[in-house]
Order: sequence, then C-alpha cells, then structure tokens
Amino acid sequence: VSTVSKHLSILKAAGIVRDDKRGSQVFYSLRLPCVLAFFSCVESILAGELQGQAEQTGCGLSNVTVNQPPALCNTRRPHELEG
Repeated sequence: VSTVSKHLSILKAAGIVRDDKRGSQVFYSLRLPCVLAFFSCVESILAGELQGQAEQTGCGLSNVTVNQPPALCNTRRPHELEG
C-alpha cells in the first residue's frame, strides 16, 4: 500500500474523509467542514509569523495576507545596492 493510500485509509477510518468509488478510481472528500477552519487558522498563524520575520529583518512588508504572498525582499545590504 502506498503512503498516500495508507494516510487516506487512516483519515477515512477516523471519519475525516469519505470515499466515492467510480469505476477504477476513488475520489476522496472531507466529511468535516471544521477541518477547513483549522487550515484557515494555521494560515493566519503562518501569515503572522511571516510578518514578524519580515519586521525583524527589515524587509518592510506590511499587511501580509495568505491570498497575496509578499514578494521576496532584497537581502543585499544597502552598500551592495550602490553602483
């Protein structure tokens, strides 16, 4: 059994996902909508961490959102930017 199949069978046994067999294919979907809220919460935490790191490194990023990831900041020092 592949790793993905094993993980899906564990999630199915836990009641988190359901499967829908269509011929030789199996489609999985979430049974618990609260899982999506969990991921939204994780995204908010990660966005806050990213904002904090940006402020510490002086990137000057503001209003970081998950839907609009910031561009990578220029990591060169000011004296390296000249010329």
